[in-house]
Amino acid sequence: MSLIVLQYLFPAILILIYPFFPESAYFLIKKGKYEEARKALNRTHGSSDQDLINVEMKRIEQNVHFSEELAKAAAIDGPLAWQCWRKTNRRRTLTAMMPAAAQQLIGAAFVLGCTEDFTNIADDRCHIFPFFDWNHPVLYGFLRSFHNYASVESRRISSNRGT
Repeated sequence: MSLIVLQYLFPAILILIYPFFPESAYFLIKKGKYEEARKALNRTHGSSDQDLINVEMKRIEQNVHFSEELAKAAAIDGPLAWQCWRKTNRRRTLTAMMPAAAQQLIGAAFVLGCTEDFTNIADDRCHIFPFFDWNHPVLYGFLRSFHNYASVESRRISSNRGT
């Protein structure tokens, strides 16, 4: 239980210090707030090297201009969300989605989440590799699952032979 509560510590720290983060210079330049962007870069990089700040400002301005031109060119064929499902892009979109969807559809999340529970229920006579860290749930679950599968298969083969 304490580990579950402990995982909220890092996001809580981030939420507390979030107001002190400088705004992104890219965002500020995109909104046309060049002086605020310069201040953010000075805060991020330090104000001792103004040549670096000038070069960084120019680089970010070029990136903003390039991404705006790219967005205009991409929007010629309609909204980007609809372009994913048009012509050859439909195949690309489905190809990109299938690995993630397949993991969920075959129950990988369920198996990885519950393997330790199932192996704890199973008998504790399996000590294949005692030098491994049995507290690691993925390794423990894999070895226990393999052991359980092997013992079931060996019983099935033995029963088929009549022994």
